Amino acid sequence: RFVPSVASGKPSGRGQGWSDPPTISLTATIASDHYLLNIRDNGIGIEEKVIGKIFDPFFTTKTTDEGAGIGLYLSREIIQNHKGDISVTSVMDEDTEFTIKLPTACGLNDK
Repeated sequence: RFVPSVASGKPSGRGQGWSDPPTISLTATIASDHYLLNIRDNGIGIEEKVIGKIFDPFFTTKTTDEGAGIGLYLSREIIQNHKGDISVTSVMDEDTEFTIKLPTACGLNDK
């Protein structure tokens, strides 16, 4: 298990006076039949009205000049093609966490 933290520039949308520095944390856990990878940030969060759509193909909250809306869709497809799963939880103005679960070599035969 390792937990590095990465501080980066201020994400767009963060207001003035934000008390915590921007942080991304990565946690990897190995179980007997799967790996868990948790990626969490303390950014602005994902609105509840769109969180159910973020893995849909071509869904984006950006303008068409900024993104095509296929990044999370393709990520989910790749993970599912490896017999895994990806999920997200988010609290507005607090954090967002993506969890990726992939089977170990032994776990591949069980699915």
